[in-house]
Amino acid sequence: YAKAGTSGDDYRSQVAKIVAAQPSIVVVSGGRNDYSDDAATTAAAAHAMFANLHTKLPGARLVAIAPFWGDSDLPPEMVALSNAVKKAVTDAGGTYVDITDPIHGHPNYMADDADPNNQGYAAIAAALEPKLARLLPQ
Repeated sequence: YAKAGTSGDDYRSQVAKIVAAQPSIVVVSGGRNDYSDDAATTAAAAHAMFANLHTKLPGARLVAIAPFWGDSDLPPEMVALSNAVKKAVTDAGGTYVDITDPIHGHPNYMADDADPNNQGYAAIAAALEPKLARLLPQ
């Protein structure tokens, strides 16, 4: 949300591209890289991004996925991050999807210390599919 990814962009910098596509649903998943940032900075970035999406796409359903950590135990900073993301999306009228991290305890699902491999992504997709299916327009 606040920290730039490998492309050099943070989430807020992607809003214009999302708005240009005029989606009926916007699903945001991530946040692991923000755990080391100041909690207030991350909370403000998440709040600003979801508020901006809501303003520019008032008819779109906004969904935030609880940040995943990986195969090891969740650090306390991630709890604060999860709470900040939940508040940001619900304040914007969106939905927060909280699932048990499907890659936790599965080192064979990890490509490295921070990123899932194909098995890990498949586990995440399988866990999210029923939750997201209920949120899609019928």
